[in-house]
Amino acid sequence: MRHRRPVLAASALLAAAALTSCGQESKQPGLILSKSVFAGGSTPQPATMMLLRPPTDPEGAWTSEEIITKPNSLTVQPGTAPNGDSVFRLMQGGEPTGGVVRLEPTDGAWGPVAADDIAVDSVDWQMRGDKPNTKDYEMAGGNVFHKALWWEPLYGEPGILTISANMPFLQIWRSKGGAWTPELLWTANVGGREQRFRDIEIGDLDGDGQDELAIVTHDRGAVYVLDQTPTGLEAQKLHETEERIFVHEVELGDVDGDGVPEMFVTPSEPNRLDGNHQAGWVDMYRYSAQSGQYERSVVVHMPASHAKEILAYDYDEDGKVELYVAVETETDQSVSAAEGDPVEIQSFTWDAAKGAMVAGPSIEIEGCMCRFLCGGDTDGDGTNELIASTNNGGIYKLERKGGAWESDRIVAPYASGGFEHATILIDLDGNGTDEVIVANDNKDQVLCVRFDAEGGRYKRDKIYDLSGVNYMAWNIMELPAGH
Repeated sequence: MRHRRPVLAASALLAAAALTSCGQESKQPGLILSKSVFAGGSTPQPATMMLLRPPTDPEGAWTSEEIITKPNSLTVQPGTAPNGDSVFRLMQGGEPTGGVVRLEPTDGAWGPVAADDIAVDSVDWQMRGDKPNTKDYEMAGGNVFHKALWWEPLYGEPGILTISANMPFLQIWRSKGGAWTPELLWTANVGGREQRFRDIEIGDLDGDGQDELAIVTHDRGAVYVLDQTPTGLEAQKLHETEERIFVHEVELGDVDGDGVPEMFVTPSEPNRLDGNHQAGWVDMYRYSAQSGQYERSVVVHMPASHAKEILAYDYDEDGKVELYVAVETETDQSVSAAEGDPVEIQSFTWDAAKGAMVAGPSIEIEGCMCRFLCGGDTDGDGTNELIASTNNGGIYKLERKGGAWESDRIVAPYASGGFEHATILIDLDGNGTDEVIVANDNKDQVLCVRFDAEGGRYKRDKIYDLSGVNYMAWNIMELPAGH
């Protein structure tokens, strides 16, 4: 759930100022930036995250620490077996070696396992012209952290929780002796050509007073709920598809006000970036105390579009969460925001009489894609807004006035953008108003966008410069002060 969390009261801020003037560490929160790093081509390097920490004195600069998973690259040629399974053969020097293999987890580690039941010449091998089409897998920890967030588990010490793609690892990283060391918490075979843990949220999904972990995956459209136990995480698979389906996001929110959050996920057909539409839908899971099961229903059908971003957020603060869905209709990266189809932000609320989510007012904004929706108070007027960060249309503030939504572009497209355009709202300075923290990949920067009450507009400050690094940011989360 991407919304604000008050992190520092005004009195605490004064104390922090006194501490920083004495040269001690800042009491303001930092940031965890998940990113793909590319070196010498388009193949991502091992999964990487950056810890950005605020200055320890008013005139100082933000500092960074980079955490990279252990490299263990495996080059393979993907293929499809006669039964439709994704299989592989190992590559060396551009040529295949050995027989057919599957990629499987064994005792918490991933590796090739011989598929002796499948003949090499029965496989439809992927080719690029007259040469084998190859794919690199990072077997020790994946090639991207799709999300990295601070977590305090029921059992064990707190740390940074990460989910990876290319190979799916759920890990917690803890700082020991000046180095961050990962512990594998869970892995599973969740795909075929792609093995991705794509998103994770944490909350008490079954009302037992303890948090569960909800994880969604590519490319079998799987949805998992993981329970915390003294002996480790226990996974329950709620859903999986036979066809290739990508589930892009999971959000948790109590839409009916019973104190137990519902879970929303966004499945779609596999990604396309050529301007052709990919169909998708939004599913809701509600825990039934009577059956002890999670009951699934479809909230919205999108046969000619899909959503990669949703937000569960109590905008009007009535104790019941609304669902906001960013419907993408144009994904051709060569199309400008003005030329492409707009993004539609649709709202849904729970109707007790119907026992279902029903559509409410919606609004269209430019930008082709919107991968981050956040909720909070960024202008200090005491009321909430939605912040929508688009691919190439800038950043919008959305407010509901009367029965309709109104939009105000607070950051122009020339000033900030990116494929994901990762965004979070945090009250960095403790004044009760959220700042918009955004990964401006178009200019290789991390920005802080802050409302200037005197001037009545939003101003941008560069937190960190990422120039010289070939990268793409996927997510930004809060790093608690002092870590």
